[in-house]
Amino acid sequence: MGSLFLTGKAVGLASAGSGMMYGSNAAGWNPANLGMKDNPNFTMSLFSMGFSFGNNSFTPEYISETFVEGDTLFDEDKQDIIGKLDSDGFKLFPQMGIPVFGLSILDYAFNVDFHGHSYINFPADIFEMVFYGPLVDQNYDLGKFDASGEAYTTISFSAAKSLTPPQLLNELSVGATFKYILGNVYGGLDHAEGSILTTDDNLHADGKFQLINSTSGDGVGLDLSVAGITTYNDIYVGMTFGNLIGSLNWTEAEMNEFTFFHDGPIDLDSVQDKDYIDSLFVTTDTTYDADDFESTVPKYILFSASKSMIYDWMDFHFGWYQGLNDSPAHSTTPRLSFATEVNYLSFLPLRFGVSFGGLEKTQFTTGLGLDVPGWNMDFGFAWQRGLFFGAEGLSIGFSNTFGG
Repeated sequence: MGSLFLTGKAVGLASAGSGMMYGSNAAGWNPANLGMKDNPNFTMSLFSMGFSFGNNSFTPEYISETFVEGDTLFDEDKQDIIGKLDSDGFKLFPQMGIPVFGLSILDYAFNVDFHGHSYINFPADIFEMVFYGPLVDQNYDLGKFDASGEAYTTISFSAAKSLTPPQLLNELSVGATFKYILGNVYGGLDHAEGSILTTDDNLHADGKFQLINSTSGDGVGLDLSVAGITTYNDIYVGMTFGNLIGSLNWTEAEMNEFTFFHDGPIDLDSVQDKDYIDSLFVTTDTTYDADDFESTVPKYILFSASKSMIYDWMDFHFGWYQGLNDSPAHSTTPRLSFATEVNYLSFLPLRFGVSFGGLEKTQFTTGLGLDVPGWNMDFGFAWQRGLFFGAEGLSIGFSNTFGG
């Protein structure tokens, strides 16, 4: 999701509904919407939250059936677990987006929001080693481990300007969001190397891991966008260049370095004895000050289109999210989203969506809203790579907006 606002409406529409993001929510999707005719004069967002947690291998249903307390994992169970892993490892990618406060007046908006992104990768062959112990003459590459995560708060000001539209458009607006980014915490595996190799009577193992962290960082960001309504069929179209400028400079950094080494005889019958393994290795654990460093925030292009149909009580939405850089829980694989909102009952809109690509690969989404004069509440669910307990990830969004 990058730095997009994980609102209830956005999650329920599979991130395809930029054309419906007005008021304070426009800043997180397309600030040019603040200059459109449908933009309300005043909105305020409070008590909103959104989070996403996914992995690339296991579903809650599989975990509950396989890892039963008191049961034994037999060889066929272990092989089944290993068979579900991707060749490049087991990945976790939790993220969080909390719109803490939002306020819009006419063509301007002010927002404070919190973002957290993280990514962890465990090499597949390490699972084999844990289940069976080190296999003779097999080299285990420890350099495939990877992990990083960051959390930051953005304080942003958005503005839009309605322009005279060209012949093909009924409306045209341009917008921008200027951000001050306050880095809360960063932690990442800065360097990983090492290997484990066993023979019939010898173990060679060495490794060096460096983990860098900081709790002091800041930076700036800039989103630019354009939005319009076509003369043909009144189709909303919009494009956002997110974090066109955007990075975090971290100071007061600390590096934790851990090394281990062993090259000598080994009792293969004792390799699953933790005390025995601990006694084999010479280890060091050192912490020291590190140089200042820079991390990037998610950069992206978002194209969106929306169209009202069937007597205006059904809206169709399309979104194309293209990540431009690699950062925690962010992918450069394009994601295409399709969604609809059914508002036959104007106070109770129902939402359904699906997306393909991106970090999530596939998503099936649903949500609803409660719209009454002066207040609307939105709630959304998204299942990643499956449905319900058969999904490998879940996103939830909840949001409150006053005014409108």
